[in-house]
Amino acid sequence: IVGVIFLLWWALANPSNPPLIAVFVAAMFVAGYFAWYAAYLRLQPQLEVGDLTSRTWDHERGKAVVYYFFVFNRSSGTSIQGIEVCLVETVPPIPNLDWLPVHLFQKHDNEPGRRKKSFNLNPGDKKAIDLVTGIKGNSTFEVRHIVDKVNHDVPIGKYRFKVGISAKDTLPVFVWFRIEMEPNGVLQCLMEQSEKGKEHQ
Repeated sequence: IVGVIFLLWWALANPSNPPLIAVFVAAMFVAGYFAWYAAYLRLQPQLEVGDLTSRTWDHERGKAVVYYFFVFNRSSGTSIQGIEVCLVETVPPIPNLDWLPVHLFQKHDNEPGRRKKSFNLNPGDKKAIDLVTGIKGNSTFEVRHIVDKVNHDVPIGKYRFKVGISAKDTLPVFVWFRIEMEPNGVLQCLMEQSEKGKEHQ
């Protein structure tokens, strides 16, 4: 602030230097624009995917694990409406799971009736989404989607899952996950960091 006041005083005190005054005024406009644009971006709806998390528990058939991730609204002032999270591609394709996209399960959506397909996020909020679950030593694992009569159980192997997140008036986000069974029989899931948060893939 002191520097701006000094430059303004200097420019007004030296009217014989119109080019320098013009440069000063242009610089003030440019600085003001970038300050406004930074604030504008902070207020825009911004979806982000991250924080892949696992939880284990003792199942009657053995040690179980579920992997889930979070969808974030990174905007500082805008709510995001109608967010949908879907499995959009598997590599290689999975039998009877080729009717993609399918909506993934929203964690804690346990009320009677149809599972929810969309949700809203206020600024700074997040939502957990289930991806896969499995039991140690099993020959299959489960994709946590909500579509009836579409395959949930997948033979053990190495897969890449592409998940898409879309919402009203918001750019879509896509992220890839790697799923495979470790030699000790434990299901492993990793988010591909190089793809995390990229849009329009």
